[in-house]
Amino acid sequence: MFQTDAGGEVKAFVSRVDTVYKVTIEVSLPRRFDDLDHDLCLHWGLYRSSSSRLVVLDAGSVPDGTTSVTVTTHLGKNFCFPVGFGRGKPDPLGFSIGRDGSANFALYSRNAENVVLCLYNATRTDPSLEMDLDPYMNRTGDVWHVSLDMLGHYTHYGYRCKGDINWDKGNRFHARRVLLDPYSKLLAPFFSGQDNSLSPANCLGWLIEEAPFDWDEDCHPW
Repeated sequence: MFQTDAGGEVKAFVSRVDTVYKVTIEVSLPRRFDDLDHDLCLHWGLYRSSSSRLVVLDAGSVPDGTTSVTVTTHLGKNFCFPVGFGRGKPDPLGFSIGRDGSANFALYSRNAENVVLCLYNATRTDPSLEMDLDPYMNRTGDVWHVSLDMLGHYTHYGYRCKGDINWDKGNRFHARRVLLDPYSKLLAPFFSGQDNSLSPANCLGWLIEEAPFDWDEDCHPW
C-alpha cells in the first residue's frame, strides 16, 4: 500500500499462476477528484536499477503532455513495486535455491549505503537486469538480501555497491564496477576486455546450484 501526494491510497496486489503474473491496482483518492472530466490513465513500465530508469513497455501509455493531474507517492516519486522478486532472507549468505525453486541472494556489507544485484544472461557481457535493493525491505543488520521466483535465462550474477570512498577507513566503493560475491560457490568463466565497459566485471558468480557432496561410506566430520 502506498500513500499518495494527494492524500489518497494506492494498493497493488501481485499474483502468479505458473509463469504468468497478474497485477491488480486499486486507487482511492480524495473527494476533490470526483469532478475529473476523464478517467485515470496508468503509465507503466519496468525499472532498471532505480525508479529513475523506466523502460516503457506500452508506448500508448506515455503521457502526451496534456494531462493536468498526476498522482505520485507522498514523496513525489513514481509508484514502484516488485513483480517476480521478494524480500529474501539473510541466511545463508551467497546464492541458494529454496525448496519452492526460488533463488535467494544474500550479501554481507556493513558500510555499503546501497546494493544493486546485477544479473547476466549467457550472451551478454553487461548486466541484463539490475535490481536496486531497498535498505528498509532488503536489509537485515549488515546483510543485504533479495529473492527471485525463478531465474529464467539468467546465468551469472554480481553486485554493484555504492557508498563512501574513504581510503583512510578502507572504504573503496566504486559503483561502476560489478563485484564478485565473496560467498559464490561456483565462478563463471572470466570476462576479458572489460576496461572500456560501462559495467566492468572481471569475474562473476555462476547461477548453478552446487551438487551435494557424496560422502559415500566416509563419516561426516564433526
